[in-house]
Amino acid sequence: MRDVLIEGATVVDGMGNDAAVMSVGIEAGRLHVGEAERGALARRRIDASGLVLCPGFVDVHTHFDAQVFWDPFLTPSSLHGVTTVVAGNCGFSIAPLDESDADYMMRLLARVEGIPLGALREGVPWNWSTFGEYLSAVERAGPALNFGAMVGHSALRRNVLGVESGTETLTPAAMATLRQSLRRALEAGAMGFSSSWGGAHFDGNGDPVPSRHADTAELIGLCEELAAFPGTQVEFIPTMHPFSEAHIDLMTKMSVAARSPLNWNVLITLNAEECAGKLAASDHAAAHGGRVVALSYPGPMQARVSLLSSAFDAIPGWSETMALAPDEIVRRLNDPVERERLRELAEQGDKATLGLTRFENLRVLDTYTDDTRATEGRLLGDLARERGAEPFDVLCDLATADIRTGFNRAPIGDDPASWKLRLESWQDPRVIMGASDAGAHIDMLSTFDYPVALLAMARERAAMPLPQLIRSLTDVPATLYGMRDMGRIEDGFRADVLLFDPGVIAPGRVSWQNDLPGGAGRLFSQPVGIEHVFVNGTEIASGGTLTGERPGRVLKAGIDTGPNF
Repeated sequence: MRDVLIEGATVVDGMGNDAAVMSVGIEAGRLHVGEAERGALARRRIDASGLVLCPGFVDVHTHFDAQVFWDPFLTPSSLHGVTTVVAGNCGFSIAPLDESDADYMMRLLARVEGIPLGALREGVPWNWSTFGEYLSAVERAGPALNFGAMVGHSALRRNVLGVESGTETLTPAAMATLRQSLRRALEAGAMGFSSSWGGAHFDGNGDPVPSRHADTAELIGLCEELAAFPGTQVEFIPTMHPFSEAHIDLMTKMSVAARSPLNWNVLITLNAEECAGKLAASDHAAAHGGRVVALSYPGPMQARVSLLSSAFDAIPGWSETMALAPDEIVRRLNDPVERERLRELAEQGDKATLGLTRFENLRVLDTYTDDTRATEGRLLGDLARERGAEPFDVLCDLATADIRTGFNRAPIGDDPASWKLRLESWQDPRVIMGASDAGAHIDMLSTFDYPVALLAMARERAAMPLPQLIRSLTDVPATLYGMRDMGRIEDGFRADVLLFDPGVIAPGRVSWQNDLPGGAGRLFSQPVGIEHVFVNGTEIASGGTLTGERPGRVLKAGIDTGPNF
């Protein structure tokens, strides 16, 4: 007898095959697919007429490393049909960890990933030292979703080098210890190795994160450790600017050394020449025995920014000031000399911030004083003209009234040329849909909605057949990471599935929700059209409401993954 029988669903199997109406059974956490399921006995039957049944979405780029302890349901992703997540990206895992470095890692995550420091201090036990102990702690937390984690380069450097983690060139002894630490994490089940040279990545002191100090020899040497662990992955941010030949050559060498695919973050479809140059990294790698793919959020990107977020860290010279305590930031902004210094630096920050320093285009989103309430919804440029001031000064005045004041701008890449590039990227085998950053930048981004957003955008534009879309969200990322029995509706595969209404599925309205330890808030949304979400055969969400069940597994490379290169 089946535990659940889903009857009359339009099955999209994740492999790109045409949709077919059929019944699918679930028993002991596994799928049963075939003609014999029609009319089978079951403890529970779901009439899925008019709904699509597909594999659960696989999100390989999250920062749920900490959130899993205070929110094991991993919301909002679990409500958006995501059933498997990979954390520890961009070099920012929270293991291995020396007790004396916990405060440093908390402040690093608070700065670079926009996770409130109070939540990190109050909501995470920080009672492990090795990577294996961290995975055991996650198991005890009982995640609702399948949860894998990369080991991060900045965490490794800090664990091995301590306060010297900003060292540029390692001694042979330090390099040997670093490799040994990575090897032990891989032996414990780490899904791979992540690192970043991203120019906007600064720690809680306003200094470049440890991984940015690594040279090419260190990166390649660490990747060599992965070669003995099939089913692992490399994730890397080489730069946020156009790739040089050196970047492309490095990523190829990292993949070849690791005998693993390398995915880089993030492809933004704004400029045809730059996109072509970055995607050429995949072609170069393929020609030299490696595999390199891009991660890309599938739609235009919009962010809520404030002077408490890390959004402005990319402006050269701003990071040290932005890392200060909120009261001190306000004091600096009220100092005419310091304000002028920041203004002059911002004039050089247009390219580094994708135009964020065009302050006239920022719109006031949320305010926290009676005197500033009337500015909500207004452009800084319009306010500046009314006041006979510069937009930058209006920004500073609103921020000093209350540093929490939020701003946004028109979505990046919502023009015809960008859409042409974007639609091409959806079908490009060198591109993986994702880059959600779920669990990070929680006051700034709502990109956790990427699977639902892709389905809605594709429906509105009649841009791509549903079987191909579902494959890009399920089997493609699962196969990239070598995940066993995941990402497909196939007999014997794990019952990680969702049922949705294809005619209405869409992201929901983004709102602010104060539900974090320490009283902090975050951006949150619930999608439209997702009716049921199952993980390992157990329903975790029904009609947009969590069931309270937490059937997720902690994924371990070599056990839950197999060869992927």
